[in-house]
Amino acid sequence: MITEGDRALWDHVPFERAGPLCPGMSREAAGTAMREADFVAGFESIGRRGPHRRQRGTFRRPRRDIWAPRYDVLAYFVDTIGLTSSSAPAVVRRR
Repeated sequence: MITEGDRALWDHVPFERAGPLCPGMSREAAGTAMREADFVAGFESIGRRGPHRRQRGTFRRPRRDIWAPRYDVLAYFVDTIGLTSSSAPAVVRRR
């Protein structure tokens, strides 16, 4: 788990952006934006729904702690839409 002092706080504007991620952005653009924010990006196919391919993106900060979560940010993509949803509990502070 990221300590509070190491936690990068993201700005959030509903339906517009959460940190460097914006709804509709491509998988490639999200990967580039997250790498620029010092995250390691990984993507995997999670199947199809009708003609649309779906993918899951996981982004994590580099660390050596074997007990750390597998990801800090989780995102879902649809090939014809782009980024459809994301969850960032490790980088967004709840107020």
